Amino acid sequence: MKTRVIASELVRVARLLRGFKVEITPQYVKKVKLQFAKDIRALEKTINSPEDAAKSAPKWKRLRTVYEKFFYEWILRDHMRELSRGKPAAELGYLENKLQETAWLLVIELRSYELETDPWEDFDKIKKKFFSRLKRRARVAFADAMELAEVQPQTIDFAGQVEVGSFTLVPETAGVTPEEMRSVAKMVESAAGQIKRAGFGKAVQKSMVIQVTTLSKAGLVAAEYMPEKDEMRVRPLGRSDTTIIHEFGHRYYYRIMSAGQRAQWDAVYEGDVFEIQKEDIDLIFSLIDRQHDERLNDRVENALRQYEKVSRDPLAKLKTKQLIFGWLWREEDAEKALKKLRGFWEDQIGEPVMKNEISDYGNTKAEEAFAEAFLHAVIGKRLPSMVDYWLRRVTGT
Repeated sequence: MKTRVIASELVRVARLLRGFKVEITPQYVKKVKLQFAKDIRALEKTINSPEDAAKSAPKWKRLRTVYEKFFYEWILRDHMRELSRGKPAAELGYLENKLQETAWLLVIELRSYELETDPWEDFDKIKKKFFSRLKRRARVAFADAMELAEVQPQTIDFAGQVEVGSFTLVPETAGVTPEEMRSVAKMVESAAGQIKRAGFGKAVQKSMVIQVTTLSKAGLVAAEYMPEKDEMRVRPLGRSDTTIIHEFGHRYYYRIMSAGQRAQWDAVYEGDVFEIQKEDIDLIFSLIDRQHDERLNDRVENALRQYEKVSRDPLAKLKTKQLIFGWLWREEDAEKALKKLRGFWEDQIGEPVMKNEISDYGNTKAEEAFAEAFLHAVIGKRLPSMVDYWLRRVTGT
């Protein structure tokens, strides 16, 4: 079992443990490298337009911070501090200087995230060029980091665990600083207070271990609740009150609600879900072909309005709300643009959408719908009346 996992298990078993150390080995570097590749692939798949790039900028910034920490806190902590204090680079080792250069190039690449800044240049070319250069920098930087770990392994202290009410926050990976632990502790304390005031106090009554990690997870996962262990894991993208409240919603769903209550909520969710079908897309595109407006956006918008009128589907208006097309004005080739639009819309075929929608994430499955409804209720964000009714009825709040 790897050192990090052993240390994590020791914390769970012995709550009095206040700190431990982890050795940065080539195997550890390899694991971070694989995680980096997964995170970048996940982002690359979701960014298909300048609008996507703009929306993903905050997530990109948080992700960038994680890997800056890896290179400058985990691998070169002491050396970078010495350099910043004016120590000559010649007094450092060859590998440290080499990694300093290649790591800087990677970090600069991560910081140059500007895919949304030039709407007149072909976006696919910008995206391909950016990610190719980023992956190339990463291969070199991680290779140097691996070499340094082989010849000069470092041992890093974990931050000590923190107690917050009935919760124990423990660092799960190397590099978690005391400042980060205190920051997450404040978020947990704030989240627990809001949950109590909203009438869902049972979710925060019993003790629980909350793991704090510096590693991200593919798919931009911010945090996780593990019902089989009754534990929570907070990742770098999950450092916010709202994310933690959402995860406590999962705890309420699995630990506080009975099997009967969960079945009742699941049945309500299933009855409130619809899906866009291929027949819908085909009908809309047949209507687009009949339009003669000069602007492509106008042609699509008029076709959607006609679809709502001619379709016998009572959910037609709800379906058209899911079909986004605002980016079409950037496209010069109408035929190419419509082909891209059809592909984009067809990707949504079969995806569940709630009639009384809470959020995009809440559409994915019943337990996520509950956690999102729980979050909205706690922070006072307005819920669709039907969702609010069933949330109160199922939970008895």
